[in-house]
This record gives sequence, structure tokens and C-alpha cells, in this order.
Amino acid sequence: MEATQIMSLTLVNKICEFIYLTPKENDWSFEAQIDNPPRLIRLKQIDCLINLFVPEVKHLKKVKSKIKYVINGNFIVKRNIGSLRNVISRMEERISWSIYKKQYGSELNLEVLQCNYAPLFKFKIDLAKFQNYNSSILNNCYEVCYIELVSNDIINNINSDVLDSFLSEIIDTEKRTYDKAELISKYNYPNEDLFEIECEWA
Repeated sequence: MEATQIMSLTLVNKICEFIYLTPKENDWSFEAQIDNPPRLIRLKQIDCLINLFVPEVKHLKKVKSKIKYVINGNFIVKRNIGSLRNVISRMEERISWSIYKKQYGSELNLEVLQCNYAPLFKFKIDLAKFQNYNSSILNNCYEVCYIELVSNDIINNINSDVLDSFLSEIIDTEKRTYDKAELISKYNYPNEDLFEIECEWA
């Protein structure tokens, strides 16, 4: 069942999920997914959430361009650095108790923030692929169930809270949460039941 409370982390996770299911960029379009209803709905959800949380994409028409814009963090340099002070403070605190020391003249500005954000978003995409590792394994066979057991022991111990917080707060510093019903009524969020359609499609 899909969550009814939606936030910027929802967008991050939906992008990662869609890329896991649809790795080729040429397939990141409504036209390419017209014959695959579950992926088409996912793409429409992503498009809606990007428009809501990243208004800087308004000049882009193609959803593929919007997804890449979010992943690469192109919107960051267009924002007011004051709204990102909390994120920068946590970055500086984390760096302060590492082996890396602040050098004279070094500063965490918007450009540096983007340089950290983009690779970490791509890391999140790779992490999502890893966490979905067992979805491609036929795990109902005793002879190979050990693969699932060992890999799940590792996967289930991954804690991405700091990463998730970093990405989601940069996307939406206000940390807004929307009810799905509100998104449907006000922002043209797809109202189809993705779980139900996925079951029919399977």
C-alpha cells in the first residue's frame, strides 16, 4: 500500500525506484511508458512532485530533463543560501570531527553544496539498486536460499538516515508534508491505486 503522507524524501525514493526499474534514460518519458501502466503512473507521480518541491524546473518540458536536473542538483545554485544554513551547519559539524580540517579561505557555498549533493544522490541511486538485490532472485528454492539470507543480513543493517535527511532537506528546506488526497485535489497528483494496478499488471 502506498504511503498517504508525502514529502521530499518520497520524491527521492520514487526517483531511485524508477531508475532501478527503468535504467535507460531514453525510457524516462510518458511516451516510452505508455504500454507499462505501473511505470507510467510512477513517472507521473515523479513529475508532479518535482514541480511541487523543485519549482526551478519550470523552464523544462521533458520529465527526463527534470529528473536529471534534480539528480544533478542544478536547482541548488538558484536558491538563497540562507535557507540552507542548517544543512551547511550539520555538514561543517560532521567534517569537524573527521580527519579533514577546514583550510583558510575554504567555504561551503552553494556551488560546493551542489558538488556534494549530486554524487550523494547518485550514491543513493546505487544504494537503492543494492537494496533491491533480492528482488531479482528466485528465493523459493532451498538450495539457493542462503544467498537471500546472507545478503538480507547485510542489506537490513544499512542505515541511510543521514543521507536521506541531507538530500531531502536540500530539496525542501521547509520539510513540508502533504496528504496524498491534497496532492490529488490541488496538484494533479495521479489518483490511481499503484498497488492495485501493479497487481493487475503482474
